[in-house]
Amino acid sequence: MKQYLLIAVGAGFVALIFAGVASGSLNAAPEFNLRLVQGVVCPGEQTLEYRELGQFTYTDADGTHNAAHVSFSCVAADGTRTEGHGTATLGALFGLYFVVSFGPLFGAAALWWWWRGRRGPRRAAAPRR
Repeated sequence: MKQYLLIAVGAGFVALIFAGVASGSLNAAPEFNLRLVQGVVCPGEQTLEYRELGQFTYTDADGTHNAAHVSFSCVAADGTRTEGHGTATLGALFGLYFVVSFGPLFGAAALWWWWRGRRGPRRAAAPRR
């Protein structure tokens, strides 16, 4: 039983890395990512909308960078807008990618561990003379 807990911890660690990288794709493909979590974040028939509110520039040790302020809001069919869904959107997206990566990772590792155990112990080869 301990080996499955160890497999779960390892798969969870790798899935966290995958989820972080995949959630970073929100900037590259916002429409695709928002469609994935729209039903979780916005109630009813509302749609999740991503808007860039404006560009800003900042300087740090690596130089000057440009970035954008973004807003996530749920929009109803009549046009009413509910603001402030940024944390819920990012959390749902991260959770979705975590679950999607954890399942196959854990399943494959547990299946490999089970298959390895069924083959029985390996015998050492006889020493050559």
